[in-house]
Amino acid sequence: MKKKLVLLVALLLTLSAGFGCGSLSRGSTSDSGQKTEENPENTADAEEESQSVSVEEQNDEDMFTDRDYEEDYQEEDCVSVTLSGTSASSSSDSVEISDGTITITEEGTYRISGTLSDGMIIVNATDTAKVRLIFDGVEINSETSAPLYVLEGDKVFLTLAEDSENTLSNSGTYTAIDDSNIDSVIYSKQDLTLNGTGSLTISSPGGHGIVSNDDLAITGGTCNITAASHGLKANDSIRITGDSQLTVTAGKDGIHAENDEDTSLGFVYISDGTIAVEAEGDGISAGSYMQISAGTFQIQAGGGSENGTKESSDSWGDFRGDGGPGGSSPAENGQGGGGQTPDRTGGRGEERGCQSFRNRFSGTDFCFRRKSFHRKFI
Repeated sequence: MKKKLVLLVALLLTLSAGFGCGSLSRGSTSDSGQKTEENPENTADAEEESQSVSVEEQNDEDMFTDRDYEEDYQEEDCVSVTLSGTSASSSSDSVEISDGTITITEEGTYRISGTLSDGMIIVNATDTAKVRLIFDGVEINSETSAPLYVLEGDKVFLTLAEDSENTLSNSGTYTAIDDSNIDSVIYSKQDLTLNGTGSLTISSPGGHGIVSNDDLAITGGTCNITAASHGLKANDSIRITGDSQLTVTAGKDGIHAENDEDTSLGFVYISDGTIAVEAEGDGISAGSYMQISAGTFQIQAGGGSENGTKESSDSWGDFRGDGGPGGSSPAENGQGGGGQTPDRTGGRGEERGCQSFRNRFSGTDFCFRRKSFHRKFI
């Protein structure tokens, strides 16, 4: 596959230095070859925190399988699990129930509904098992652990049933139940995919929202996450596409991928979706690289625009800032937050609330406030 730099490398070099409205760092160029204006105050930080890298550009065929998109199911083909207060019921031998702990032990599709006031669902199947969970009106709170814990299996698919509203929460305390460091409302030691057309609300006042020790993919559904730490966190990768609608409020990074053992992993790939992030740390942080080709984004990070500096530049590569007054979202305005069509030479305008950019090649809308991205783009 042909190697090339994705257009967003220029944007990364601008924002990862911690200044949402600062100039590009030294020697950065857009895809059109325009050299951008140097800002001496930001150059050292930008060079230290961000480096462009040339790696193979990925696509959806590389990142997602057919099953990642699968939303339909036949109810008669599912194992039914009904949650009720402090316990649950199921007629299948593959579902083990011990008070408020429901353990799924075999490959299959499980339709889950009802309320669990203090408990958890554990997936503990064989290492070749693909397990699909259908959430259809689920509400689970765990006082001391993760409401959903994927311990063992090849891959788990969490499908949000059509028009369903689902809620997972933790009280703010995580107590060890094994040698895993469970510290999130959804904690997966295996590959995890979230899809469907329903909604999922996650509340994690003492930890992360969703964690995967492998790959975390989101191809659909509406997900609202409030977390004291990272909103989404994965060791190998975070991949987002489709009609996904993601809203994250995080005490650390909104989206965070990092792998300490393999430098080729810990990447973020986004090819579609609507993403809104408010984070005390980075909006999106990737330890390896980041590829964003489409989608609508509104990101406020690192404390917001009041902590950043505002400057103007007539040379911003292939991005144009057209944000309107008050920092209205890209989704509301349709184009780059301000409804203006970007020109072919690029440029940037200032605004009081947030800074918006539109990639004229992919049609991606961005609305940023201060430090939104960290590390590398391809």
